[in-house]
Formats: sequence, structure tokens, C-alpha cells
Amino acid sequence: MLKTFLCKVVLRSVLLLIVLTEVKSVSAQTYTMTNGSVSTCSGTFLDPGGNANYPNNANYTYTICSGNGTQVNVKFTLFKTQASNDILYVYDGNSVSAPLMGTYSGTLTYPPSLTSNNGCLTFKFVSNASTNNTGWTASISCVASSIKVNNTTYTQSQLITDIFMGDYTGMFFVSPLHPEMIGKNQFNYKDSSGALVVQEEINKAKAGG
Repeated sequence: MLKTFLCKVVLRSVLLLIVLTEVKSVSAQTYTMTNGSVSTCSGTFLDPGGNANYPNNANYTYTICSGNGTQVNVKFTLFKTQASNDILYVYDGNSVSAPLMGTYSGTLTYPPSLTSNNGCLTFKFVSNASTNNTGWTASISCVASSIKVNNTTYTQSQLITDIFMGDYTGMFFVSPLHPEMIGKNQFNYKDSSGALVVQEEINKAKAGG
């Protein structure tokens, strides 16, 4: 019988299931794109037209911050603007001087889900003088920017370094973060600290850990 193991490598080989905690307020509200800002961790974010089409000649800048030190996530569920003409710019910070995360226009089959690297996201929307559309609908939430493990605080980017599944010989079947490893023997694979994490996890699996 083929013996397999599944491993999430977190800061070397500590096995953890990381659940990002959403921070939500008591009641959700609707925030329509305009010139301004808001501090919130829940609600619905709409284009300048609200529930109708957005207007022509729009030029608005709106900043969404968590207000509590967590990261802001804005997940679009619908996005439809005039392609290449009516454009939404998203910045990773509290102004348009922050790094540009993305530029979006047209009909998006898979609208983006955007998470700030700090406490704010800034949106700038510009439309031309003709042909508007339904715009967008997005949900706002916040996620913890760090988590404490054994009394040590780590950021999300430090947490999960690899995920893999293989057999006891070290052959990989699943490795979404490193697909080039699939179908290859990684028995001697080392993490960034030099640890033989595959061998460690195989030994744990054999011991029932």
C-alpha cells in the first residue's frame, strides 16, 4: 500500500492550519465611490452610480482604511466598465501616491480580490464623456496582518512557505507553490534555513505525527 503524507511547511516544518480572521463591524453598510475616505472592516463598495450606471466624466478618488491596523480586503463580485476608457486604478496605501496595485476596465469574468499590504486601499475611477456601464460591486473585509505562534509574532508573508504532498520516498504529487517539483523526488529538499523538511515530515508521518 502506498504511504503518503501531506505537509504545510510554516517557518520550517511547524504544521499549522492558518485561518485569517475577518474583522467585521456589527452592521454592514453600502459605500458609493465619491471623493473621500472611510474607515471600515465591512460593507459593500459600489461604483459612483450606486445601483444605477455610473456617470460620464467621472473622476473620483476614494480611500478605504481598516482603522485598526489590520489589512483591508476588497473583493469584487461584479465588474463592468467601458473597456480601455472607463478605468479603475487601485493603490496600495492611503493615497494615489502609494504603489499602484492594478488597473481595471471592461467586463471581468473573474473580478479581482485585493488585499492591502498595510491598512488602506485607494481607488481612483475615471470615465470618459460617452458610454457608461453598470460598474462594480465589491465586499469589504479586513484580515489580521500578523499572527502569534509560540509567543512570536509573524506577518502573513512569513507564515506559509510551502505546501506539498508526496510518498515516503520523497516523490511529490502536489506542490501548488512549486509546480516544477511535481513528479520529482524531493527527499533531500531543504528550506531556506537548510532544514531537510521533507525527511522531517516523512519521519513524522511514519511516527503517526
